[in-house]
Amino acid sequence: MRSMAVLTGLLLVAACQAVPLAPPDSDAAGKRFDPPPPGQSALYVVREGNFNSAFAHHISVGSRVAGSLGSRQWLRIDVEAGKHVVRCQGENVVTTPIEVAAGDIRFLEVTAIMGWNSARCRMREIDAATGRNQVLSSRRAEELH
Repeated sequence: MRSMAVLTGLLLVAACQAVPLAPPDSDAAGKRFDPPPPGQSALYVVREGNFNSAFAHHISVGSRVAGSLGSRQWLRIDVEAGKHVVRCQGENVVTTPIEVAAGDIRFLEVTAIMGWNSARCRMREIDAATGRNQVLSSRRAEELH
């Protein structure tokens, strides 16, 4: 019985994906909430922490893969003003259309929910105060370029 529990634990660890963190100076810079470059908008995608915290969700905007998010992590993605589709992929794929104006700073929250083999995604836009608080209490994930 004990060996079965150990094997199950090892399989769970193997299924989990560690998300690399951005350097501390990059984390601190993002937490200043500086305005985006001229003609662009800033999208903060933040993932709360919960029971499926060990599984990573992959985030993309349009065809651009931004990175992955683990529990209590965030990404800042600067995009051109206009219409975009933000995608969260876990066991499922969720898309959220968003239209942003130049200078906007907007926040999307990713929630992990129970899936069959890994965590499923849920994503919604949240207000600036809630988004800022979640970013400030989380760590910046390393962005893919």
